[in-house]
Amino acid sequence: MFAFLDLIDYKKGGYKKNVSISNIHDLTHAIYATVSDIVITGDERLCNRLKAVYSKLGVNTLVYCKKEFIGEDF
Repeated sequence: MFAFLDLIDYKKGGYKKNVSISNIHDLTHAIYATVSDIVITGDERLCNRLKAVYSKLGVNTLVYCKKEFIGEDF
């Protein structure tokens, strides 16, 4: 699904020199986070992609961008 999001330019963000390595790390984090209750990230691109993928797959992990989490009233 992450590859599909790249294909359709969904929330791509800026390109970096090591974008392939970054994508691998993002995918690894996304997989590990599926067994967590909450995932919080300062990477807004990853945050938006996680929300889209988890929503489509029915993953119950709550996803927050750092700014959202800091403002959340628990």
